[in-house]
Amino acid sequence: MINASGTASALERGETACANSYTGVTARQRIRLPFGGVIWGPRFKLDFVRGSGCAVGKDPIKFTVTDPDTGAILNSGQFLDITSTGDGTVNWDDDSLDFAISDGTFSIDLNSPFILDNQRGTLLLKVQGGIITDSQDSGIFDGYLPQIGSSGTFSVSGSNFKPDLTFDYDLGDFGKEVDLELTADGGAIPVPESSTMNPLSLGILGLIFLVGKRFRGSFSKK
Repeated sequence: MINASGTASALERGETACANSYTGVTARQRIRLPFGGVIWGPRFKLDFVRGSGCAVGKDPIKFTVTDPDTGAILNSGQFLDITSTGDGTVNWDDDSLDFAISDGTFSIDLNSPFILDNQRGTLLLKVQGGIITDSQDSGIFDGYLPQIGSSGTFSVSGSNFKPDLTFDYDLGDFGKEVDLELTADGGAIPVPESSTMNPLSLGILGLIFLVGKRFRGSFSKK
């Protein structure tokens, strides 16, 4: 699934523009207990500009559990979502997460109740006139953001920065085999059976789904 779209308009003494593109890849598997792990290496650069209704959603990771006999959806939701609006640039690479936002919002939501407690986190950054007006980070993103009043141009790096996101999930026991569908929108690649990939391929892919991987930790489903 590949999509590209965009709109632009020029007004007197002002301009607005909005554009987005994405790819989507889906992995499906029939499984008795839908649990496993996700390894995601976010490597992207977001350039976003101010405009009415403009938003960029980058690499949401979604799940759907379906009854194979009836086709009924038994559970569905989202593990991860990254969204940006406004005017600025966000760059996530191997060494740092770099922000240069003049007016806008950037958020990360990795807070699904189906993810292990110690692997969750949220981040919300709002900037107006180049100055941070709202700064919230929790869980695995704790300590990423400067305090309110700081510049909207900064970098997260060093020992506090985690270039890859790894988390385990457990979608419950439905008492029978179910169809599990995992979808990555935005260019990440899902791999249901990691054992079929060679090491070179694993180094290139942005995301790996490990269906049935055992985990350690606790869940609190709120």
